[in-house]
Amino acid sequence: MIGTIHPIGKAVPLQEWRLGENLGKGFEEAIHPLLTAQLKPYFAKGVTLRSTSLFRDDGKDFIIESPIDLRNLFGCHFRRRGKQRIKIFIECKSSDHGRIRYGKIMENATRVKSAGIDYFVLITNTGIGPHTYYAVSNELSEQGITFILIDQYILAKSMREYGSQIGNGISLENMPDSQAEYQSFMDENDGKRVYSLFMVFRNYAATEKLITLRLLTDRNWQAGETELTFVVDPNGGCAKKIDIIRAFSDGIDDLLFSIRLGVAETQVLIRGDDFACTFEPPFVGENHTKCVFDFIEKIKTAKEFQLHYIWG
Repeated sequence: MIGTIHPIGKAVPLQEWRLGENLGKGFEEAIHPLLTAQLKPYFAKGVTLRSTSLFRDDGKDFIIESPIDLRNLFGCHFRRRGKQRIKIFIECKSSDHGRIRYGKIMENATRVKSAGIDYFVLITNTGIGPHTYYAVSNELSEQGITFILIDQYILAKSMREYGSQIGNGISLENMPDSQAEYQSFMDENDGKRVYSLFMVFRNYAATEKLITLRLLTDRNWQAGETELTFVVDPNGGCAKKIDIIRAFSDGIDDLLFSIRLGVAETQVLIRGDDFACTFEPPFVGENHTKCVFDFIEKIKTAKEFQLHYIWG
């Protein structure tokens, strides 16, 4: 079972952007003029925008085709990468009840991955979880498709820029220039605990960010890759999956990472649902003696019936 979503560093809360009667079709209809306004400078250069509202959409609400690179569409850069044309599918998902669930978007990704597109864009008034982000990105990348998330912060910025509004909106005051979150999943392999850590890094700045992720913990934890370096585009995101094995139990229980964004480096202690210490209390050395002493004192001073458990 996938665990709770935890922030890495300072938490960036998901704001409540209620749409009411504008959920679903109303949200899609509000996105159409916003797309048209952003693409207007490109129409004379052969760019086309089509809505699929009049026929079965098969996992997308809008189709964009372009013979040129598209710059600054929701602050993102869409590149031809050596091709004659770019083909982009856009899907709109709205909710008044938190993040878009895995099944709601994974179904779309599965349906469009064989359509010969270059980009699949999800536009939402909320967001998605780290595991969902990674799963959708991975599913599409198998066919060379780039996944782009236009979440509530990027959408709100674009709507403000173009004078558009739907629902109650969200506040952009004190908006951070980056965000990171993780979820964990625990399994067993050959009697050892294997943790899958799903991390998402979001860049809300107008410039790209270089991120280096490094495992600091000692031999208790072993990972296939102990250091990752990657670039996150402006208004973009990047999802990573790290498989970590609990190899030993005689070292440090804490799972510690170093995360460097540009020149700033921070250390992050992962304390997810499945990362609790294995042995508690520790029956080793002086701690062992103290635990035994405390246990005997509790028995001697007990004034009524007590039931004690010893485990480890």
